[in-house]
Amino acid sequence: MKTCGEQTTIVDDSDVVEVTKMIKQGDDWVNQVNASINDVLRFKISISYHDSDGPGVAEYIRDITIIDSLPDGLEYRDNATKTETSVENNTITWRLGTWYNISETTSPYVLEFDVKVVGHGSLKNVVDVSALEKCISVWRYVNTSATVFVSEESFDYRSRDVDGDGNLEYAYDYNNDSSDGFESYIDPDGSSEAVKSIDGDEDGKTDHFVDTNDDGFPEKYWDPDDDILSDISIIDVDYDETSEWVYDSDGDGELDRYYDPDDELIKPYVVFDLTIATVGDGTVQVAPDGYVFLEDFNVKLTAVAGENYVFDHWSGDLTGNENPADIVMDEDKAITAHFKKSEEDNGIIIEIIKPKENWVYKDNIPVRIKLLGNGTEITGPITVKVRAESDKGIDRVEFYLNGKLQKTAKIGLLHVYRWLWLIRENDTDAYTIRVVAYDKEGNNKSAEIEVNREKYKPIRDHPLLSIGVGAGVVAGLLLLLKNKLKPDEEIPEDGEDDIPDDGDNVIDDAPEEDDTDKSKIEESEDDGENDLFWYIVTGLAIVLLAILGLLYVGRKMYE
Repeated sequence: MKTCGEQTTIVDDSDVVEVTKMIKQGDDWVNQVNASINDVLRFKISISYHDSDGPGVAEYIRDITIIDSLPDGLEYRDNATKTETSVENNTITWRLGTWYNISETTSPYVLEFDVKVVGHGSLKNVVDVSALEKCISVWRYVNTSATVFVSEESFDYRSRDVDGDGNLEYAYDYNNDSSDGFESYIDPDGSSEAVKSIDGDEDGKTDHFVDTNDDGFPEKYWDPDDDILSDISIIDVDYDETSEWVYDSDGDGELDRYYDPDDELIKPYVVFDLTIATVGDGTVQVAPDGYVFLEDFNVKLTAVAGENYVFDHWSGDLTGNENPADIVMDEDKAITAHFKKSEEDNGIIIEIIKPKENWVYKDNIPVRIKLLGNGTEITGPITVKVRAESDKGIDRVEFYLNGKLQKTAKIGLLHVYRWLWLIRENDTDAYTIRVVAYDKEGNNKSAEIEVNREKYKPIRDHPLLSIGVGAGVVAGLLLLLKNKLKPDEEIPEDGEDDIPDDGDNVIDDAPEEDDTDKSKIEESEDDGENDLFWYIVTGLAIVLLAILGLLYVGRKMYE
């Protein structure tokens, strides 16, 4: 008696799983048919099962997968009687899963769909079927095919060996409209594919960008209408990090057009060369980085001087001394950047003499040099002083703070130029003071210093004043406490009883009080001689506190 077993390897056995592929012709179903371009054909796939080992445990097939592969000349119409699991290019897949079984007693499984004829030649349609036979658990695999024959005389076409494999590829006018050219590309052996079909030369007719290496990019441009075949160069011509397809559209051997995948447009390929040269020690940065640019492309040039050199000017197709400079590539351009030695050529001497490196300044006064750590610290306003000299004469000195021009000084006393820095920006503590000196001929030289300007803190910045205020406040508090403890009642002399008269305790023989025998405790033992001292201390504290407050408010006016 048969028993169920484990799964085994695939067995190609059409006697167990029978698959037929047929094409409808009139009222009949046939395996081969003649057709013409634009015909719509009905295909049918039929699957049945025959028990492989005779009577016994009932068997069936399940986990059925159907893969139908259409040739390039046939186009799926998306109308199968069962919804496909997937469609990828010309491959349609159906997976029936475990829920659908076919036994010897059930009817065959039938699947139908339409295709449109879009190519010529012998178009063979192959279907592959795999299924698991239960309960002996054997995988069965079967394939079969049906063929459509399409005569070349049924449509207008052009042919050429586009991919260089010795076989012809075809472009045909399957819609029978000559005004848009030969819009479909077919490679019968499948060794190439048109990745884009578009009017590539603005003649209103379709041309083809053909991938011959199966890498997703076109290597050939084919214009079947004018019979032009040219190589394609993959270049990022607009520097947007996306490659464009550059080609010769008219067959004259010159690249003249390109296709931009970003906007799917054909554009003229007109480019100009940029040639850069330098005089002196320096380089030129080109942005974007390249030396061949499309017509009217904007390019930025930045001159970078070498050590002990400064940029002086441009020459050639760019003049002046603006740096960086923008140019428009409307022709081939040759540009030279000129650099000169910063010291020997202009003779300018410039030095920042205040503030100095690693010094601490308060209220425009140098307090001390920093022994630990680096950097110049400034609190309060400061006068920035610069010494600038030149044998050609100094025309002006410009003061910059974090890149912003603050003052242009025309006159310097004994070659010293000044700028009073009053206001501190609230959003930062770190500043770069940069000064640029210009001589009478327009040469310049600069110097700069990094400083840290802190917010005004009156207690920290005026410790003696703060200690005086603190001492005065403490003295005032002590004086108030002393006055709070001053007695305001008479105290009897020693020996007297301080017995309140409540009406019940009466001493008849008590001597009468003598006002002259009673003494009082005064407010202070020194008869008030020290009160003046405390008033003076308190007054001074109030004055010092007021001065400290005025300092803070005044500093806030420019902080």
